[in-house]
Amino acid sequence: MVRSVVRLAAVGDICPGDHYFSFGHGAGSLSARQRGQALKALSPALQDADIALCNLEGVLSLRSNVPDPVESRVFRGPPDWALALREAGFTAVSVANNHSLQHGIEAFRDTVDACRKAGLDVIGLADERGLPVPVIHNFGAIRIALLGASFVPDPRGTSTNSYAAPEPDALLEQISSLAATGACVVIALHAGEEGRLLPDPGTMSAINALSTAGARLILIHHSHVFQPVFRHGHSLVASGLGDCLFDLHWHPALTSAAVLLADIPAEGDILDTLLPFRLTAGMELQLLTDDHKTRFLQTLGTRCEQLLEKRPSQPDQLRALQIRKALYFLMHFPQGESRLKLRFLTAKVRRRLGFRA
Repeated sequence: MVRSVVRLAAVGDICPGDHYFSFGHGAGSLSARQRGQALKALSPALQDADIALCNLEGVLSLRSNVPDPVESRVFRGPPDWALALREAGFTAVSVANNHSLQHGIEAFRDTVDACRKAGLDVIGLADERGLPVPVIHNFGAIRIALLGASFVPDPRGTSTNSYAAPEPDALLEQISSLAATGACVVIALHAGEEGRLLPDPGTMSAINALSTAGARLILIHHSHVFQPVFRHGHSLVASGLGDCLFDLHWHPALTSAAVLLADIPAEGDILDTLLPFRLTAGMELQLLTDDHKTRFLQTLGTRCEQLLEKRPSQPDQLRALQIRKALYFLMHFPQGESRLKLRFLTAKVRRRLGFRA
């Protein structure tokens, strides 16, 4: 059977562990049944796709090289999260992000092993040159090359036995080489600034370079906010896929996003459809319908207009986000494991006052 179109479904960040503000009631505290239930609403769209991809923002391991009881827990979930992702319909995860080495190289390797055992492709692994190892899929005449990379600085550093954080020029050369073979190059890139409603100038510059090099589908994550989807030359760009399942409940922009359905033809432009959803306070995803869906798409349309007209987003948006973040922490302090939250708060105050940890 000749394939005329390949469908790729993409979402943003899935964090398998608890955030500092959600110890005891975040993604890392969900039971196996709850993990499946959390993703259930997206399953039909994911399972209908040929490739379904997310950014795995954290590790899947029972160990950490961090001795501190707070830091050893955050952004780390159990290995069977990988099975929940596969059963929901995901076929691939990107591990190229600044949280992959948060618990050490052994925990990172545990993550890769867990994903592979569950039947997930792992993209964003580094080769001996530090470039992403391509994951290639052939669907008849359509050849898809999946790449994952990070441009976000990692205080822990990276190495060629972990995830790909390549020099931009080397990555662009790799993309050009793959595109020259006739492959449709899809790159999942960790880049940009957190909390922005629009991509920053550095990200826009990277998008231009990636498109010029031959990337057909550019999927960006790290902002935690769903940003405009647009065409740039022959490329389809998701400038910020936002959060899929991440316990950052202090602002609606952090819990509302969309599944990007990209239909990749043998010839011609990639067509896209968005399926908006939100994460409830009970850690379950819900597809948006009726007025809620309309408002999401209208808001996204406004952001697209701002991007096209090069209007800056609200200058105080990050400050407002921090205020809401602090209020959320205080209001939910008694929920879950408050002792760990207190340790986190105490350590943060001590650092602000100049004391050593």
